[in-house]
Formats: sequence, structure tokens, C-alpha cells
Amino acid sequence: MPDAAITVTVRDGAVVCAITGALHHDNEAQFRAVLTRALARQPGVLAVDLSGVDLLASSGLNALLTVRREAIERGVRLVLVAPSVPARHTLRITEVDTVLLTVPTLEHALR
Repeated sequence: MPDAAITVTVRDGAVVCAITGALHHDNEAQFRAVLTRALARQPGVLAVDLSGVDLLASSGLNALLTVRREAIERGVRLVLVAPSVPARHTLRITEVDTVLLTVPTLEHALR
């Protein structure tokens, strides 16, 4: 994935996708595909760790919102974990933070 990397792990029945780098138009489809494959595992929680994200562009937001809809349809709880300052800013100014659950730590996401 250009400009970004995703690590996928399983912890306590949750799938954790930790993203580092920039999420933008050039890698949005790959990002969404990774999250969709994680949803296919039918975890209780899909935790998306945004602590390492240095750019969250509108296409990255679109991917998150698309995955949110898929998660709801599958009965999986989608949680954003520890968004970085740039990610938090984007979530706040677009008001996406009002529709996506955000928690400060992975431990909070697993509760």
C-alpha cells in the first residue's frame, strides 16, 4: 500500500488493524480491502488503530464509512483506536467522529 502500511493481528476475539502513514486516494481501495477481509473473519470487534496515521484524506474517511456500513450489516462493532492528532483533526472537522466510535486505547476497544 503506497505511503501506508497495515498490520493485522487478532487479540481477544477482535481483529486489530494498525495503520501507519498516509491514507489517501492512491491507497484507499487497498485499505478498504484489508478492512473488508478483516470483517469477513466475523470478529466481535474490528479495531482500527489510527495512532500512526499522519494523513487521513477524504478517501480514507470514505473507506472507513463504507466499512462501517459493512460492519453494521455483519453485526461487527467497528472501533477507531487512538487516532493521531492529524487523524483526530480530520475526523472532527468532518464530523465523522460523531458516527464512528473512537476510543483512546486498544484496551477500551476490547471491552
